[in-house]
This record gives sequence, C-alpha cells and structure tokens, in this order.
Amino acid sequence: MSMTSSDMSDFRVVMSYEALKSLIKATSAIDDEILIRIEKDGIKVRQMDPQHIMLVAADLFDVYEFYYQLEDPTVLAIPVDLLKNFKFKRDTKVVLTQAGEAKISFINENISIERPLEIVKIYNSMDDPNWDFGAYVDISVD
Repeated sequence: MSMTSSDMSDFRVVMSYEALKSLIKATSAIDDEILIRIEKDGIKVRQMDPQHIMLVAADLFDVYEFYYQLEDPTVLAIPVDLLKNFKFKRDTKVVLTQAGEAKISFINENISIERPLEIVKIYNSMDDPNWDFGAYVDISVD
C-alpha cells in the first residue's frame, strides 16, 4: 500500500488563493501577519490589533482538502508580505502542511513555490479556552 502525503503529515489544508487573500485583506490593517488556527473542527482566524481595540474573526469553510490528526490546535503565522512578494493567478491553490516543519505552498499549472512557516505558541500559561472570544487584556489604573 502506498502512502499519500496526508498519511505522512500532521495536517494538510488545501484552499484557494482567493480565500487566503481575503483573510489577509481583513487582517492586514491591524497586523503584519495573520494567525491561522488549525484544529480538528476546521480553520479559524482571530486577529487582535496591538492596542486591543479591534478584533477580526473568521472561520474558513471553503477548503478543497482538510486533514488534521493532531490532538491540540496548531497556530501558524503567515506574513502579509509573503503575498506582496508574489503575483498569483486566481486558480492558484494554497497548501498548508506540517510534516516535521510547517510549510505554505502556492501551486498552479505553471509554478510551485514553498516557504517555511512559524508555529506560534499563544497563551502558553492557559489551556486557551477562550481563544474564540478575543484576547486577554491587562488594564492598570492609576
């Protein structure tokens, strides 16, 4: 029996370039990277600006392929500049994978570009139960 790339990966997500572009457009005004959380239930984006005033929240349902075999969620940091450096056709597919290291690939009939991604540890001191509801804010009053 031959193994597919999904058999050897911790996760594999295939989406349209347009879907990723829409997420980045929504978050680029508040940060220079987009944090994508991948878990068994799907893909989520929750991006808070540095001043903790604005929150962008989105769940991504429009994916071509979704495979996730890890117990805990994985949060990937995708630099906004990554899309500014390349001009892709509308039919380009975006592939997020982790098999040893996390990677993003842009694939269409003419090209295949692959870049490593950073896996982000957020809220290390907590089990992250409220990630869906925003961010934790420290307020001090004089």
